[in-house]
Amino acid sequence: MATRKQQSTQTGSSKTSSGYRPTRSEVKEITDHNERRRLLYATDPAYRARVLKRSRAHYNKGQFTSKLEDGVLRSGVKREVEIEGRPDLIVLECYTVRETGEALGRVRLTIKAWMDSGILPPPIIKEAHTGYVQYCRQELDVVAEAIARHETHSQYISSANHELIDTIWFCVEEVRKELIGGESCDDN
Repeated sequence: MATRKQQSTQTGSSKTSSGYRPTRSEVKEITDHNERRRLLYATDPAYRARVLKRSRAHYNKGQFTSKLEDGVLRSGVKREVEIEGRPDLIVLECYTVRETGEALGRVRLTIKAWMDSGILPPPIIKEAHTGYVQYCRQELDVVAEAIARHETHSQYISSANHELIDTIWFCVEEVRKELIGGESCDDN
């Protein structure tokens, strides 16, 4: 079976040499849509310019958007929690791992995988009654902002995204310094 390049040389690559322009009837005779497009692209500068312009416009239009542009997708629940490094219990708007996934537009298993691979720092907040680990609203706000910025140019998040991970860890650490320092960081 001949490759596409071999087929094009067999079907008359001399027609695509510089200077040749097929007539409209020759183009219409070609039954294969893609073959017709390739011939026009190779021989018609105006057609080529239109295709390139359309391709560039599509590429440059900011095709990636983030669902986190406006912040987290859901609010948390006010819970009485304990924070590592802080002796007293405080009430904060917090998220369990499942709720964190919902707030960031991911599933629980993705959040767990991010925690295991080091994309997200492990939570330092535990619910006082159940002991479940939690993230506070302020931590998720900075994580959502970092992910939204990242998603403007890529839809994938992995442990290879060092710049994103460093940003997330730095911002979360700043929030945690405020929490441990005694400020509640609660908006209400």
